[in-house]
Amino acid sequence: IIQRQAFLPLTNTLLWLRSMLVITEMHGTIRGELKFLDKTWIEKALIFILDLSERYNYRLCSAFIFNHPYLRPPDHSKPYTWTYSGANTIDFRVKDKLECRQRLQLPEHASVFLFSGMVSEWHGADLLVTLFKRKEMFGYTLLIVGVRDNRYCRSLKKNASSNIIFVDFKDQQTVVDYINAADVCLLPVKPIRKSPGSPLKLYDYIDIYLPKQYVLDKNLKNKIKISDLASHQSGLPDIDFGKLIELNPQQ
Repeated sequence: IIQRQAFLPLTNTLLWLRSMLVITEMHGTIRGELKFLDKTWIEKALIFILDLSERYNYRLCSAFIFNHPYLRPPDHSKPYTWTYSGANTIDFRVKDKLECRQRLQLPEHASVFLFSGMVSEWHGADLLVTLFKRKEMFGYTLLIVGVRDNRYCRSLKKNASSNIIFVDFKDQQTVVDYINAADVCLLPVKPIRKSPGSPLKLYDYIDIYLPKQYVLDKNLKNKIKISDLASHQSGLPDIDFGKLIELNPQQ
């Protein structure tokens, strides 16, 4: 049984009493999101009650399923796994923007804005379409990647202008190409749900530009030995590694 957030705690209880295993699908905890919500104290009190129900569900469940590899269960003693439809951050890498645009058949010199992920109403894809239909936005291209064949997406396509490109669901590496090809990655969220929107997609966008290791210049590769760095035979002055790390931690 895959069960979402605070729904149907009675069902979990009945299954638990019948010694059935309950697996809970988890997108994040209500308590963790509560401090970020712009709500009245009455609304927060109601959400807090949902949190109690949610925590009760977690106690009853036998395992967790997450929608992102960064998430972890509140109870680390229980098994968990994740299934993810976005771009795999482990395989993210910087690629040449122009080559990505040519491979994807995108305008080479346009300013490209990208939204990738679940194309849904709460993500505000319709607001993006409305914005890019304005006359002053015709010099910009909007890419919406992850379009499904449903009524909402068909409505978006029907009302779109020529500078808006819709792309259906793609594999992870193709999503990486689209992110590399874009000038700006968008993370729109409509305030129509209790959550302000997961920042996990933002991590995906950022990770692609973080180098995994420092790459030496080709003229220096295989020409520097540990003994050269560890001794004063070269006549180099003492190196303050602490200061260098503060100035440039990545390098």
